[in-house]
Amino acid sequence: MKKISFLIFIFGFLLFRPYQMQDSGMLYVGDDYSYFAHATSIVFGQFPSYKKEYYSKDEGNMPMHSIGPGLISLPFVFPFSVLDRLTGNSIVQERRADNLSQSWTLYGFVLASMFYFWMGCYFCYKGLRYHFEEYETVLAIFLMVLCQGIPLFAFRRPLFSHSFEFSAVSVLVWWLLMPKEKWLSWSQNYQGAVMIGLVTGLLELVRLNDILILLIWPLVLYLGKTEAVKQQGAWKKILVSYLMAGVLVLGFYVLPMYFAQNYNYTNLGKQMLLTVYSLQFYLERIWHILTGIDWGLIYTAPFILIALVSTILLKFPQRKVILFSLLPLVVNIYVLICWKVQGGWYGYRYFIPMAVPLLIYPFTLCLSQAIQAWGKNRVLILTLIIAILPLLSMLAFEGNATTLTLTNAPQYFGDSDWGNNSYQLNVWKTLIKQPTAFAIAIFKGGPLYVMYCFDSLINSHAGLLARIKLQYPFFSPMIFFRTVFIYFFPLLLYLISRCFVI
Repeated sequence: MKKISFLIFIFGFLLFRPYQMQDSGMLYVGDDYSYFAHATSIVFGQFPSYKKEYYSKDEGNMPMHSIGPGLISLPFVFPFSVLDRLTGNSIVQERRADNLSQSWTLYGFVLASMFYFWMGCYFCYKGLRYHFEEYETVLAIFLMVLCQGIPLFAFRRPLFSHSFEFSAVSVLVWWLLMPKEKWLSWSQNYQGAVMIGLVTGLLELVRLNDILILLIWPLVLYLGKTEAVKQQGAWKKILVSYLMAGVLVLGFYVLPMYFAQNYNYTNLGKQMLLTVYSLQFYLERIWHILTGIDWGLIYTAPFILIALVSTILLKFPQRKVILFSLLPLVVNIYVLICWKVQGGWYGYRYFIPMAVPLLIYPFTLCLSQAIQAWGKNRVLILTLIIAILPLLSMLAFEGNATTLTLTNAPQYFGDSDWGNNSYQLNVWKTLIKQPTAFAIAIFKGGPLYVMYCFDSLINSHAGLLARIKLQYPFFSPMIFFRTVFIYFFPLLLYLISRCFVI
């Protein structure tokens, strides 16, 4: 895990932009305020009321986005909210537009997202290491997780649901990949069933479209792992898992929605997902999801496609169990098709963060067999060539204010939303025609901030690039401290992990 933690550090250094924290605290307009409002309503003692929370009141009497990220972030949000209490921040009394961005409470949510992203990588690593060599495991996580957009949801837009979704699914995959003896030891009592229910229930609270995870994965783990488990009261444990998940969904989704009486998200979902389209529409939409020059999977997540093909073609033990475990992806693919647009930020975010951990085992198996057949060097060169597409796509995102970012405009299938209809083409146009501008786009995070801090240290401001001055109108010691901690957070987590054996 040391190599992966170092790679996460590098990606964080490139992707995290301190000027965004200095300006908005990493909050984007829209969904972010909903997710944060859930967390603040709990830590400041208002839940299930949202009268003192800051979010778009057009959403109803409660934020329309899921409560799961707010719940899972509490181990970080709560202790940092104590700092706001001690410093007398007005956020404690009421959340407003002017007291959110620099609060410690918000910083706690940011750290939580980064923590769960690291934990997702950790559980993928632990699961794969039961079956594969260190080299194969590290390469698989680099290609499947780090190169296909997921780090953006940890280091660029942490107040979103996808770091939490990725982490929760990775825990389930870790359990699935456990050796028989270890699984039997862990699952022999009802504590394991409660844990499975806790994870699947929280996952449903993170993303409502992950409903099949809640319904299918207790069956996958208890009935699909080994015949011996069937003889140890497997169905009783499955029911305990369902009960635990049901209690979470009832307590943190159904009841608050009932008390709110005005909740708009479910109505929107029915409108989008229950419409029946022509066969031609479905086929064209699927082809566009695969090949579109906006966010086509062949550009943004090619290793997911390789993993899907590997799952179908390769023969391996428990192949049927793996295929059954992938059924929840059907819902996500259906959502992608019917939503008509890509998701209003980077890539096909309704699909990729869940697909990556679910498919990481068959992808690593394909990688392992390819290494045995062709050798490490050939496979490494080939995969790195393929990785150039998603890697540059991710690193260049939001690199300028025009061609490499989003606009709210009509998209390919008639709907308008935030997107970029020719993003992949724009990435390569910028790289070839404006290599300097492309380099600036990629290095706007840590490298630019290091330049700024060095210039501030020697007080030479005359030589500082004008664009850096615009990003950092003044030096903030607090932003410097928070930024340094974020950059080294993955390495700190690795050092802490060495003290525990999971």
